Amino acid sequence: MPDDAAGDIDEALAGIEAPAFALTLDGVGVFGSGRASRMLWAGVERSEPLAHLQSKIESALVRTGLPAEERRFTPHVTLARLKDAPQDRIGRFIAERGLFRAGPFPIDHFTLYRSHLGRTGPVYEAVAEYGLGG
Repeated sequence: MPDDAAGDIDEALAGIEAPAFALTLDGVGVFGSGRASRMLWAGVERSEPLAHLQSKIESALVRTGLPAEERRFTPHVTLARLKDAPQDRIGRFIAERGLFRAGPFPIDHFTLYRSHLGRTGPVYEAVAEYGLGG
């Protein structure tokens, strides 16, 4: 990403005002299926404050000239990237932990990350943090 685009994104995100809120993790699953299972995740319980924040972030980024995200917003926490993981083990993990719940956790900021793609997968670097109001 060119430095001027990064500056525009930082400025747009810094201008977002939204309240702090709490999130609860709810359930586990995978993105992909069968041999194509590629990521194990913990779900996030439906949250209007999170949906509101995501909408504000999306609008701010579109105003900088970035295209709107075409995928549906699926809030989650990535637990593991799966590469050649045995399907029976993945299925057993999900079956044993499908009722997983944790939280609520206070959310008082959001973070902009830059990803660096490498041979072993992406590496994420925190670039900036943006506070949420009380």
